[in-house]
Amino acid sequence: MVLALLISAIHPLLGPNGGVLLYPGRVIVSFIPATLGGSYVTLFLPLIFAAMVADAAAEDGVAPWRAYGTAWLLAALIAPPLDHWRGELIGGRLVVHLAFWYPALLLQGGLCMWAYAHWRTAQRTRRVIHQAEAERIRDAQRLQAGRLMALQARVDPGLLFEVLTRIGEIHATDAAHADAMLGDLIVLLRAMLPSHSLAMSTVAHEAHLVDAWIRVAGRGAAAVHVLHQIVPQAVIEEPIAPMIVKPLTEAAMAASHQAGIPWSLQYALVGNRLQVALWPSVPGAVIGRPRTDVLESLRRRLAEVYGSSAVLQVHDAPAQWMLDLPRLAHAVT
Repeated sequence: MVLALLISAIHPLLGPNGGVLLYPGRVIVSFIPATLGGSYVTLFLPLIFAAMVADAAAEDGVAPWRAYGTAWLLAALIAPPLDHWRGELIGGRLVVHLAFWYPALLLQGGLCMWAYAHWRTAQRTRRVIHQAEAERIRDAQRLQAGRLMALQARVDPGLLFEVLTRIGEIHATDAAHADAMLGDLIVLLRAMLPSHSLAMSTVAHEAHLVDAWIRVAGRGAAAVHVLHQIVPQAVIEEPIAPMIVKPLTEAAMAASHQAGIPWSLQYALVGNRLQVALWPSVPGAVIGRPRTDVLESLRRRLAEVYGSSAVLQVHDAPAQWMLDLPRLAHAVT
């Protein structure tokens, strides 16, 4: 209704004959009484309603030229008789003949409808392109995550041989310890298997995998690293790329010059970012930098899933490793 009133006010000012302001002859029609009499309802509201119906038809797959063309013709044919009926209803006289309104609405209304249809079609095209690009990025993310999950399922033969050898050595003297080691190994192998129901790993799964790896890697060692994971309830089901957290934890602990120190691994949501921080809980712990090839491998994996928006930060003083990742639910905007 407000839009129809606005069009009714602008229409006489920008008419093709110079409008009210530049009309070369004498203006014989007073547009203010006509507007107050409701002419905007009968002349321009049908055109607006027809455009809205054409929008819905175009969204449903009707060709834009057919949807908006039909709307334009119907509105231009229906509006003048409605306005004539309105004038008779309020007891006024027909100031402008129907022979004027038909070509006026066909020409001016057609031009306005064409401009509106072009704008709406361009909007829909941009939205479809954006949605297609977002879906392409999501498909690429799922593909890369699947590849990393398959890579994660590969068992490190060195670790497997070491653990099985250790189990065989202590089984005769400490069967309970050997059974516990075997149980931890089974838990680790199960955690490494990709889930067929998930296209992406989750924080809960990666935290479970890190815990299982710590237990297996530390069994039987003289001095093992202790890891305390801080996993808030809000991030448990948060999607995260596989083969990122565990390799980072392995690389950081391998760079430590002190064995047996406690570590902290914290997951947190900061806005639309998922942050994973790893640091030694002992102040002044001597920690070296992870190997360059390991860091480059991690950065390549991050880029494959997250693009350029993922950041891996390595700080020396105090020692801290930080993954700053876009949330996969918000990575595409």
